[in-house]
Amino acid sequence: MNEEAEAAFREAVDILADTERLATRIRAYDLLGRHLLKTGKIREGEQELDHAQHLSHLASVFTSTTIAVEAELEDSVKLS
Repeated sequence: MNEEAEAAFREAVDILADTERLATRIRAYDLLGRHLLKTGKIREGEQELDHAQHLSHLASVFTSTTIAVEAELEDSVKLS
């Protein structure tokens, strides 16, 4: 059962690799990492959790940039 779950999590990560569904990719890496930790594969689990954290950081940088650009656009519209 554990091997099937791991294979399913890895398949989800692979399927989502080329998509822009960042939140879903983060969740897939997080679930895989937690599963690996639970099954005693500590090093692998930590690597997958690190990957999820890295993607999460990218998402927050992207969100911050998007918010800043939107605010700038709103300000320029108000000045017009």
